[in-house]
Parts: sequence; C-alpha cells; structure tokens
Amino acid sequence: MQDRPTREALVRELSERFERMLKDFGFPKLYDGGRPHLDEKFTPVVRGMPYRDIGSKGAKALAAIAWALSIYELAIETDAPHPGFLMIDSPQQGLRPEGAGVGDEFTHAEIGDRVWARLVETATTLPNDPQLIVVDNLPRTTGQPYKIVEYTGEPGLDPYGLIDNEEGASA
Repeated sequence: MQDRPTREALVRELSERFERMLKDFGFPKLYDGGRPHLDEKFTPVVRGMPYRDIGSKGAKALAAIAWALSIYELAIETDAPHPGFLMIDSPQQGLRPEGAGVGDEFTHAEIGDRVWARLVETATTLPNDPQLIVVDNLPRTTGQPYKIVEYTGEPGLDPYGLIDNEEGASA
C-alpha cells in the first residue's frame, strides 16, 4: 500500500486533473476568473466561484462530471478505496438547447461529443475493469457500442423503465 499523500498534494493532483478534463471538454471561457481547481474542502471552483454558483446548467454539469471523474480515476489508478463503479446521470444536462433551440455557450454539439469521448476513454482504459454507469436519454455516437439497455419510455411498450411495475406519470 502506498504512503498516504498529504491533503495539499491530493488537492493539487485532483485540481490538475480537474483543470485538464475541463479543458478537454472545451469548457467555454475556462480561465475567466482564474484557473479551475478544487479548494481545500475539495469543492470545484470554476471561473473564480464554487461550481454550484455558476448560473449555467451546462457549466454545472461539466464541472460535476470533471470533479467526479477526477476523483474516480485517481482512486482507481492508485488502488485507493472506492466502490468500483461510478454512476453518472444525465451527463448532457444543460449541454443541449432547450425549447426552441435556444441555448448558451455550453450548448454546442462538440462539448457533448467531448464529454462522451472522455467517458468512453475512462471506462475502457482504467485498470482492474472498474464500472462506469452512464444514464443518458440520447447518448452520443461514441457511447452507442457500450449501450446495455435502452428503455422505451412508453407505458405498455417494454422495456418501459428501470422499475418493472411502473405505469408512468398520472394525468
């Protein structure tokens, strides 16, 4: 077993991964407000503010994914304690235009493509066969070969959803 890293060293390593991942995603105006990093409490900071204070859903989604993947990858690579899987729900939240196609700087197809490319890379290259579970209504082409199940979302047309006896929302 390796020696336990100092808190400062761990924050530095995770911050470097976090920044690199956001850059790979194509996070718009990434360095406005300073370098992205994790603070001393391991909270992601982007554009000079805690990620939860950024107004855009897309910005929050990218920061949360980069944060979770940074911790997950480091744990796997260093054989640190971890559950052996990471589940990400709706990785494209805020990365697709809503309504009449109106979006912000985060609703560019390239960003979603880069996120999915990174998810596939993580799932296929980490040692010890860890599991990455991604729940997404419209996975990018990159993720299609790894799809295990696709639900119809239509009551009466199986498989409808994760819960067998679910009947859908009542009117």
